[in-house]
Amino acid sequence: MPTRSTFIIYPYFSIDKPFKARKCTTNVLNNKARCRFYALDLGERLRHTVGMRKRILEIAALILNNPTAPFREGLIREAIVDFCSGLGIETRIDKLGNVIAKFQRGGNKPAIALSAHMDHPGFIIEKSTPKRLSALFYGGVEKKYFPGSKVTVYTEDGPCKTRVLSVTKAKKERALRARLSPVQCRRGDIACWDLPSMKIKGDLLYSRACDDLVGCVSILALFEKLVRRKIRANVIGLFTVAEESGLNGAKYICTQKQLGAKTPIISIETSARRPDAKIASGVVIRVGDKQSIFSPHITTCLLETAQKLAKQNRRFKFQRKLMDGGTCEGTVYHSAGQTTGAVCICLGNYHNRNDKRTTISPEFVSINDLESMVELLIEIARTGFAPLPYRKAVFRIEKGTLGQVHLLSK
Repeated sequence: MPTRSTFIIYPYFSIDKPFKARKCTTNVLNNKARCRFYALDLGERLRHTVGMRKRILEIAALILNNPTAPFREGLIREAIVDFCSGLGIETRIDKLGNVIAKFQRGGNKPAIALSAHMDHPGFIIEKSTPKRLSALFYGGVEKKYFPGSKVTVYTEDGPCKTRVLSVTKAKKERALRARLSPVQCRRGDIACWDLPSMKIKGDLLYSRACDDLVGCVSILALFEKLVRRKIRANVIGLFTVAEESGLNGAKYICTQKQLGAKTPIISIETSARRPDAKIASGVVIRVGDKQSIFSPHITTCLLETAQKLAKQNRRFKFQRKLMDGGTCEGTVYHSAGQTTGAVCICLGNYHNRNDKRTTISPEFVSINDLESMVELLIEIARTGFAPLPYRKAVFRIEKGTLGQVHLLSK
């Protein structure tokens, strides 16, 4: 039988008030916590008319206030399923733990898929004794950031604070092994960097886990807008697991052929800012990543839609960039033969790495960029992607005075 435990770890967020902790009751079964997240009933929330920006931040609070790590996405998964259920959106969970949510109110319109991952670099407790505490860390963070950094372990009895003493490679586990100051916890418990779950300063949203929970937030905000505005569309939301440990969730979706071969998919990310891709400069139409260049037709459709929105709304900003700092799920889908595009917003302190101070710090994104990304997704869901046109190559011939032949577009 599951045991019941009440503890304070999930602060309720209000735009008008600062963070305040509230008690949440969890059911704990086999070290997997389950939680009810909403301070207000979702139906009650939907009866209030609020601006898009405020509502996006409320949804962000529901997601970001929960700890996550590769292979330990349970709290995020349940928050997403509960949110979609409140909107009447069908969801299912595959054997690996990915959530597949389907909004189907577009009749015969072709479906589009949106993908974001539910994990963030984090710890799983491996061994816990009164004298020794070790944890496996999954995610791209160099060893130099670990010693002395503060960590919070989430247990059945509440959060416990500790710090990293040392770190080594755990080759067989495909992870790093961190030695922590001993605290009372159990094997399999989740631990995260001891950072704020959500904080707002001006236009910037700070969190211990923007990547890629903010991507999940954008899909949920899209779903809510589709429901409220009664937009005719067919959208599949893919919320994947264990991206930070090798893109596992996206790979599983492809190997199990959970998408139609002709379904276009957009990978949604928060990606490390680049010298030519800056925070607060708008949503990024992502041409590719470190390994791949995505489908040009989808990129062109995204770009044309963004250009149209920019003419209609001065606040909407966008940029078209490669974003080759790392590999995203788009490469997995593209390699599997799916028609693939990608969008992202620029991220500061990628994977919590503050490069200037060589310390662990909150990640941050621009709220305006996030709002622009949601607006772009809404318009794409409404209009869909135009069929790939057949273009006959037609050129006019122009000759030079010395016999040169130039073929020019008509």
